[in-house]
Amino acid sequence: EMTGKGQVQLTHSTWAADILAEHLGAATRAPWGGVMAVTGTWVDFGSVQGYDLAAGGGLVATNTIRPNAASLEAAWAWQRQNSPLSLGLGASLLRQSLDGESGSFAPALEAGVKYSAPAGLSLASSLVNIGGSLDGSELPTDLRIGLAWTAQSGIVTLGVELSDQSRFAQHPDILAAARLRIAEGLHASLGWAQLEGAPAQPSAGLSF
Repeated sequence: EMTGKGQVQLTHSTWAADILAEHLGAATRAPWGGVMAVTGTWVDFGSVQGYDLAAGGGLVATNTIRPNAASLEAAWAWQRQNSPLSLGLGASLLRQSLDGESGSFAPALEAGVKYSAPAGLSLASSLVNIGGSLDGSELPTDLRIGLAWTAQSGIVTLGVELSDQSRFAQHPDILAAARLRIAEGLHASLGWAQLEGAPAQPSAGLSF
C-alpha cells in the first residue's frame, strides 16, 4: 500500500539499564510488481553481571557481559490492482549472543494476508517466526489476527489484534488501539494491551 516510489525508516531507541536498539529499513517498488523491503535491527541489552558455577555448586561473579541480538530481513508485498486482497512474504536471519562475544544464527520465514472489506473494514492475519531453533530453543511461532476500521472521513481509526504464541503462552495477547486525526499530519493515539502474565496496560501517543 506504499503510495510513493520508496521509503526509508531509521529508529534509535534508548531504555533504562543502558539498553539500546537501532533499526534501519528501506522499501521500494519492485520491477516485477509489488513492494520490496530490506530491514536490519540491532539490540544491545547493556552490561549484565556474569556468573560461573563454583566447585561447591554456588555462583561466583565473573566479568560483566553485554548480550546482544540482531536480525536482517527481506520482505515482498503484493496487491493485485483493484483487488481487496494483499499478500506478503518475508525471510529473516536472526542472531543472538548471550555472552556478548560468540553468537548463534537461525533463519525464519513469515507470511501474511490482508482483506480490505467495504465500509472501511480490513481483516489481516500473519504467521511469524516459521523456522528452526536459536541456541537450542525453537523460535516462538506467532499467529496474529487483526481487525481494523477507518471512518470514511479518515479522522478515526480503530483496531484490535490477537497474538497467539501457543508454545510459550497459555492465553493469547490482546491489543487494541484508536487513532484520531487532529489536523493534517497530526494524530493522537490511545492503546490498550493485555499481555500474558501481566495486568492490562494503557498507552497514549502523539505523532506528526
